[in-house]
Amino acid sequence: MVTINLLPGRQVKEHHENSSIKKIMGFAVLASIIFYCCSHLGLQYQLQQIQRQSVILEQDKKQYAVMRQTDTVSAAGCQVSVEIKQLQLQLVNLLHNMSAQISPQVCFIEMHRQQAVMSWQGRAHSVLDLTNFLLQWRAAGLFDEIKVSHIQQQRNHFVTFRLRGEFRDSAMLYG
Repeated sequence: MVTINLLPGRQVKEHHENSSIKKIMGFAVLASIIFYCCSHLGLQYQLQQIQRQSVILEQDKKQYAVMRQTDTVSAAGCQVSVEIKQLQLQLVNLLHNMSAQISPQVCFIEMHRQQAVMSWQGRAHSVLDLTNFLLQWRAAGLFDEIKVSHIQQQRNHFVTFRLRGEFRDSAMLYG
């Protein structure tokens, strides 16, 4: 009878099974660690967002408390605040209308506002270009009247100009 030693084959098979189990367990542990780290980072990010929002809410709460303390402003003070908001709205409308209409023939160089009076300095290719621009200028509707306070032909054939306009309803605001 022949004796066959199966022990080395069994040992190889057992070693192979053990290494497969170790690989699977290692992968499971690695996946768990990665999941834990990702969860930790995600929750940490959310916590930071909540803390930022909390700080903003605390600041708003303090500002609200200050506003409530100063809420004893007289009716005249409230009227001035409304008037300032109206002027700010007019200025926003003016800037929006100015940016909506771009003309390569007319260029504004400076713009100033003093209460309800706006003044502009600029240049144009010609007086005709400036006239056409002013006739089609959307922002012109925000003013009672726009006056050309200065216009001069330059040597380089450009026209420099200075305009002045008073916002509509400004007499009501400034008396």
